[in-house]
Amino acid sequence: MLISRNKTKLRYIIGIINKVTSNMLITAEYLHLVKILDKLVAANQLTKDEKLVLLHKSGLTKLKDGVWKEPSGAILTSN
Repeated sequence: MLISRNKTKLRYIIGIINKVTSNMLITAEYLHLVKILDKLVAANQLTKDEKLVLLHKSGLTKLKDGVWKEPSGAILTSN
């Protein structure tokens, strides 16, 4: 009976963790997003301002040109 409760609690905690982390992008996804948006800007399908807005909406905070901060606190640098 005790083992069953512990398994249930563990499943509940893992479920909460998965909900929280599944809604967040990871660093590789942010870098991929930046690369895709750069291609769209180069192809004149997106303006630089629109790119900045989309990066901000993704959760990144602009620190200075080419330097962004992830919600996790990691710093991304793009050229």
